Amino acid sequence: MAVEAASARRFGFGGRAPFKMPDGTLRQVPVFYWKGQPLPVILPSARDPRLHFSLVIWGLQIMGQVWLRFETTPALIISTILVAAIFEIYLFVETQGVIQFPSSAMQAANSLTWFVKTNGTRWGDWFSMNGFGFLWLGAFIAIGQKYIIKLRGEQVFNPSAIAIFTLLVLFPRHVHPTPLTWGVPWGGQLFLVLYLAIGIYYVLRSFRLTLIPFTFLAVFAPTAIVTAQIASAALGGGVADGMRYWRDVLLSPEFILFSFAFITDPKVAPRSERGRIVYAGLNAVLWALAMLYPIFTPAEPAGAAYALNISLQDQYVIETIFIGNLLFVQLFLRRWIDARWPARRPMDPVELIWGDSGGFIQETFKGFSEQQARALAGKFVRETVPAGQVIVHQGDAATRFYILSKGEAEVVVADEGGERTVAELRPGHYFGEIAILENTARTATVRARTECLLVSLDAETFKAAVAQSVAAGEDFQQELQRRVAEAGLVLTPAAQT
Repeated sequence: MAVEAASARRFGFGGRAPFKMPDGTLRQVPVFYWKGQPLPVILPSARDPRLHFSLVIWGLQIMGQVWLRFETTPALIISTILVAAIFEIYLFVETQGVIQFPSSAMQAANSLTWFVKTNGTRWGDWFSMNGFGFLWLGAFIAIGQKYIIKLRGEQVFNPSAIAIFTLLVLFPRHVHPTPLTWGVPWGGQLFLVLYLAIGIYYVLRSFRLTLIPFTFLAVFAPTAIVTAQIASAALGGGVADGMRYWRDVLLSPEFILFSFAFITDPKVAPRSERGRIVYAGLNAVLWALAMLYPIFTPAEPAGAAYALNISLQDQYVIETIFIGNLLFVQLFLRRWIDARWPARRPMDPVELIWGDSGGFIQETFKGFSEQQARALAGKFVRETVPAGQVIVHQGDAATRFYILSKGEAEVVVADEGGERTVAELRPGHYFGEIAILENTARTATVRARTECLLVSLDAETFKAAVAQSVAAGEDFQQELQRRVAEAGLVLTPAAQT
């Protein structure tokens, strides 16, 4: 084979090899050799929504240089994107053993350089690298947090949001956000809002995430009118001032990017439609409350409470609060939302199964990388069992392993004394592994007490997965001995065919 012939290579490309993608499909990919180690090279698909999002932001970056007079120079933009891309490629190699196109890094760095400006940089200084260290630090934060800050194997924050918030909080004397206005006439501002909203909406359709921005705007718009009028009245302004304040925030570049991009990140947004409505509504209310901030600072001149006349420092604080609200919801409330309103229709089959089984897989198969765990999750099958139905029968052949994702079930054993319940199962519990690993018939009957949502794996794949993880195999053997002893089960050899 070409790959075998190239195995002596220390550097460079050599042949192609099959590679299982996260969705479970096999693809022939190029192989790059680094110090003799073969690394599959995963290139992006032209249908990748992350590339489409990057194109939308690139269009805005170009307009920012030729029309909007953005202060971030092309040299700063390109160098920051390159730093983020190289860092993510390195992390792919170290954690997954592959060279993968850094779509996420390019998207995050593009958003970062569009939002954060370095103090002292002037439009027209095309090759200026003023303040590059802060933007590069933001790139490291954005990409690094995806691999470091995790809960049960899941990403917590939107990469761009956490990087922007960190820079604004830690380095207020060196960086600042894009002003709340576009700096163009009303007609031009409307064009830019529509360009960004329509472009990102096109990307969101592929993830079925359009419900989030529409819900967010539907809640934010009327709530923000109230808070804007309260702020205006407190500072001695009138109704017209409050409406101008509301309009300038609603149509600002940051607000549009937040509502159509940051809160809709599919990695950190809730999975169910009802959960997304609650998530968007919470963000909208918190962001509307942030518009009350000018009340706590003196307004000059008196009566001018709308965004164009509040100080740059006030704008800085308001926008930092906007991002802080988003991070607060993502860290403390999103998982509660997912638990309270679990997904019924998957955004993506592998992602949904990962939500149902990812925590179990990573806790049990401790030798697995995240890529291996996700590949295994892609082989699970979801099924719903009504209350009262038997899931497995005692004495049957063991063909599948099960994890209970939702509902309650009971484990019943029939013997000479009749039927007795030996265990009660709740979400997160698993069953079926004893008969599979000991090559016996089913040792008990499992019956659904309520409607149950299960994810299951065929016996051969399960045994292969256990064999791949020494730690997991040891854990299972200890668990097998404990459960067999507690339940007083009798292991009957399975019939050989």
